[in-house]
Amino acid sequence: MQRDSSSFANLFWHRCRVNTFRVPYSAYHMILDIENSKMRSSVYKLYRWMCAETDRSCVLTAQTSDIRKAIGLCENAIIKARNELVRLCLIRAELMGGPGGGYHFTMMNPKTSLPIEWGVRSRPQFFRVPYASTLSSIFPEKWSGTDALVYDELCQRMGQSGINEVPRTECHWLKQISKNTLNAAERHLAETGFIRVTDSIIEVLHPETSQSMPARAWNQEPSDRAYYVEKDTGFRKVFTEELLTPQVIETYFRKSLPRPEEWNGGDAHCPFHDDQTPSLSINTETGQFCCHGCGAAGNKLVTFEMRLMETEDVQAAFTSVARKIGVTLCPRGRGKVTHQHEYVDAKGIPQYLLRRYEDGTASFYHYQGSFLKPGLKRRKRLLYNLPQVIQAQVVLIVEGEKKADILSALGLCDPNGRPVAVTATGGADSWHTEFVEHLLGKQVLLLPDCDDPGITYSDSVEASLQRVGIEFNTVYFNEFGNDFRCYLETFGKESFVRYLDCPWVALSPVLPAFIGTGEISI
Repeated sequence: MQRDSSSFANLFWHRCRVNTFRVPYSAYHMILDIENSKMRSSVYKLYRWMCAETDRSCVLTAQTSDIRKAIGLCENAIIKARNELVRLCLIRAELMGGPGGGYHFTMMNPKTSLPIEWGVRSRPQFFRVPYASTLSSIFPEKWSGTDALVYDELCQRMGQSGINEVPRTECHWLKQISKNTLNAAERHLAETGFIRVTDSIIEVLHPETSQSMPARAWNQEPSDRAYYVEKDTGFRKVFTEELLTPQVIETYFRKSLPRPEEWNGGDAHCPFHDDQTPSLSINTETGQFCCHGCGAAGNKLVTFEMRLMETEDVQAAFTSVARKIGVTLCPRGRGKVTHQHEYVDAKGIPQYLLRRYEDGTASFYHYQGSFLKPGLKRRKRLLYNLPQVIQAQVVLIVEGEKKADILSALGLCDPNGRPVAVTATGGADSWHTEFVEHLLGKQVLLLPDCDDPGITYSDSVEASLQRVGIEFNTVYFNEFGNDFRCYLETFGKESFVRYLDCPWVALSPVLPAFIGTGEISI
């Protein structure tokens, strides 16, 4: 049985914390089986880009000129590839009215020939590919569609096995591609830092650093805790085995399985793949589960729920488990909201909100109409102040939105008198290489925190900038405190700009006089 990689923990996420998108397994193989190698390369280059653009929705509107810029194919090649995808029933293309030759594309489910709905059980089997491999500075000019096919084959096999080393028992391990072309693709992928090739294995590397993936188990169990209120005593107790009796565990699974009425204590129908024959073993004494069909396994109900919800939010999974078994979780003592920050897209349209609390934790909320709902709900992570970043020639990167607001209020400009942009991505583990797409052709100044997380964050940003050839400088303030705010509060803004000692940044002729006025708290 072909394993559905979606049933495994996302290896790229759990070991590298990088964003990924989904490629339907059967669509990949339909394209791989195209005999004309030139057509196959163009078709997959176009289809892969569409998959990355529609990971959160099955529809996409784009003009031919936009597609050419994104994937590097000429107009004639795009037209032929688009027509072939329509013929294979992998997309639906509708010509839009007006100038530009734009199309409205709908991604189709290869299994049903209907628009893809990722949230339903009839969704296609898929494997995951890191967004970093779609960077315009790497993919269009340097990668061919064949390179992408080979890399994605490795990603697919990694998702099936749960390890990032693919045995290389023979040189011609992907038969649909000629041996010479395959060897050339391996060399090319190694040169761009996505794989390492030896005589015996092909190692899939960390897609953002080109280093070996951290040694973290792909099926690592979450270590977070939750607390509940005991009904009889009203006491606050840890959500542990004491609560999870065999009866409670059975109740949970009966509310979680796709066909619970057919489960009689033996194997059950697995919810993580199209399981026609029951293949999920459940231990109602301990809560352990293991699917003999797709390989999904774990030791905790919260692990099962995280897979079911397709979330990395452990507390959200605990809440869902508690709801199913009829217990009340204790609210987390987070304190008041200290500040909040809105993230907008390139057009300035609000996408999500980040709230930070007194205990140092933070929560995301996404916009649903005029309402705010908890979580990102698969919203794509964005750079803070993105419209300003796009417009500016010089960009300053700091760790945290509050620090970005402080720097923005200084009114810094570039040598031509244009405002510089100040951005952030969140906490110390929030950087993703795809953010550099908005920094290409710009000059970047990093002002990292001086603690260990800050240095780690700075190293990640620098590695991404170096990889795509973006000019940058890094300025540390470790002699004065943890970050630039200590220096700014002590010496003022004029001295601060001199300390940066960077020709890209100057003070605006009209300076806001906020330091010491209480308008912005440092």
